[in-house]
Amino acid sequence: MKNGISEKDFLELTNSHTSKSFSLEIEKMVRVNQSSYIDAVLEYCIQKDIDASIIPKLVNRQLKDKLETEAKKLNFIVDNTVELPI
Repeated sequence: MKNGISEKDFLELTNSHTSKSFSLEIEKMVRVNQSSYIDAVLEYCIQKDIDASIIPKLVNRQLKDKLETEAKKLNFIVDNTVELPI
């Protein structure tokens, strides 16, 4: 993977990888490989030689929610909502 990406490369990347096509590919990888969403995103970056810093621009709301839920389950991020277990 590259340490940085030029504006030209960024524009080429985002034109060839839309948010919809990216999300569909990640969903397919999760289903076919029975992997987590986080692993699928990282594997996609490796396969396509994409710098991980570009990924937030490709993630749509539905995929973001799935990644966030998974990250909370793995305690990668803290859920700030506080509810009594009643």
